[in-house]
Amino acid sequence: EKLSDPEEVDKLVRFVKASIKGWTSAMENPEEAARIVVENDPAGVADLKVQTRQMREIAKLISGSSKGLGYLDPEAFDTTVEVLLSGKVDPIITEAPEGAWTHEIFEMATAAE
Repeated sequence: EKLSDPEEVDKLVRFVKASIKGWTSAMENPEEAARIVVENDPAGVADLKVQTRQMREIAKLISGSSKGLGYLDPEAFDTTVEVLLSGKVDPIITEAPEGAWTHEIFEMATAAE
């Protein structure tokens, strides 16, 4: 529904652009990213060493798509759905979602300006 509203599309595109920019910066500067997290931890329990290690590990997980940071791989989505449906006693979801994602916003956010 939101994809039919130009103002909502604009917000989503700006959000995705900013997210890609932020994650790119965090991956390139894990110490700085960790410092920002620690300085803004409202509970005051975040540890710089732990946050730095976690940032480096997260970077390994999110930097691998040949389509670019933020691209949703349809096969990975399908695998996730299968896992969520597979709970024998208490599945996370009970039916596969239809129309749950689009590449439209990603493509607009990553288009050359």
